[in-house]
Amino acid sequence: MKVYPIPREGIPAPGRNPMQRRTWRQFFFDHLTDLSLFLMATLLLGVVLFPFMVVNVPSGNVGVLWLRFRGGTVLDPRQLKHEGLRIMAPWNEVFLYDLRLQSTTDTYNAIARDG
Repeated sequence: MKVYPIPREGIPAPGRNPMQRRTWRQFFFDHLTDLSLFLMATLLLGVVLFPFMVVNVPSGNVGVLWLRFRGGTVLDPRQLKHEGLRIMAPWNEVFLYDLRLQSTTDTYNAIARDG
């Protein structure tokens, strides 16, 4: 194993290329502050916008999507939001409609034809 002296006057040690390619690890550690600030801002934005972007469509209902910037109500049956957890843009809205069959039984007090 060769032992090189400590470089003096800014001259790099022998065997070390000053134009050596940087690895991902070096890039990560050099930009750690920028990356962490970006991730924290993204996380904060996600937490703030989460209630406006996620819609739960209950069983037996369907969601009709209203697009604010692209033509209003979507009437195509293939683009209806079926039951489950749905993600949408925060500026759009989903209106829920109940599709279950509803039946009622009513009793009437009336006189029959034969009295």
